[in-house]
Amino acid sequence: MVRTDLNYSVFYVELASGKDITEPTVAENQTFGTIVDIAAKDVSGFTAVAPTTAQIEITVGTNEHTFYYAVVLPPTPPVDPDSRFTVEGPDDTVYNGESQKQPVTITDKETGKELKEGTDCIITYSDDTTNVGTVIVTITGIGNYDGVMTTTYQITSAPLTITVDDKTKKLGEDDPEFTSKVEGLQGSDTEESLGIEYNREEGEDAGEYAITATYVDNPNYEITVNDGKLTIEPAEYKITFDPNGGIVRGSTEPYVMTVEVDKIGGVDITIIEAAERAGYTFLYWRGSEYQPGDTYTVTEDHTFTAEWEKNAEKPALPKTGDDRGTTAGLLGGMSLLSLFALVIARHRMRDDEEVVA
Repeated sequence: MVRTDLNYSVFYVELASGKDITEPTVAENQTFGTIVDIAAKDVSGFTAVAPTTAQIEITVGTNEHTFYYAVVLPPTPPVDPDSRFTVEGPDDTVYNGESQKQPVTITDKETGKELKEGTDCIITYSDDTTNVGTVIVTITGIGNYDGVMTTTYQITSAPLTITVDDKTKKLGEDDPEFTSKVEGLQGSDTEESLGIEYNREEGEDAGEYAITATYVDNPNYEITVNDGKLTIEPAEYKITFDPNGGIVRGSTEPYVMTVEVDKIGGVDITIIEAAERAGYTFLYWRGSEYQPGDTYTVTEDHTFTAEWEKNAEKPALPKTGDDRGTTAGLLGGMSLLSLFALVIARHRMRDDEEVVA
């Protein structure tokens, strides 16, 4: 049977003295053969020495592990410059894209002498004297002077402004290319290094939409962005009504109306009255097929053409006093040649009657 009544202990000991710095951890009722992961715990005023994790294999007998700690010493206070000297400068400065080694002046308070660099002291600067951050200046005495003093100054961010240009387009057109003006670049820095990208407020109907800009963060600059705006202007479309040989609104020329569209889905208009044409009946406005009073949605230029049907011709009716149905009327309507032929025919009929008698 596997034992489950085994224990283990973890001790926390100061490395130099070998003394316990806190109570040990004791775990009871462990199972034989179990691998237990343990870690050094936090103890105020001490720091654990690596390794800070371990494992204990539970066996019959003593199961122990010790973590060692070092005393955390308070930080060493900075050494003040030799009270014999006064240091003027260096002054903080604003990033300008170039190396900026700010001057310092060291004066011997006892003699009033201003120390000369290269003769009385050596002045050195930390590696980066260009980009934003803290620059450390080290003053080392030489010749008649010894000792070392340090002082610091700050290179702070330069102001930079990105002003997004306003843009305009007509309804239905693609967005124009977005641009901006950048003010405040220093040294050899380029606008491309800012990685400017643009976004605009959603919408395609006529109106104004904000254009914003994002950029790659650069600690050398304190960047301000002034948003621009995209103005979408209404589109104007021509709607033409061609009378196609007839008359519309008093003219034989096509009637053209200009429609202002301020929505991407178009605006509705009412189809005008029918055109007129003598001898024809108006059927509809073709393009596709619309009747006067119908609704049409304008999204582009469009032409409607009048569609006609020719009227059937009616037979002429007799006028008042018309004698075309009488003998006189018939004779009056006959040509001289026809009348002569009729007279000869009647003479022949009389001759035939006399022969028979």
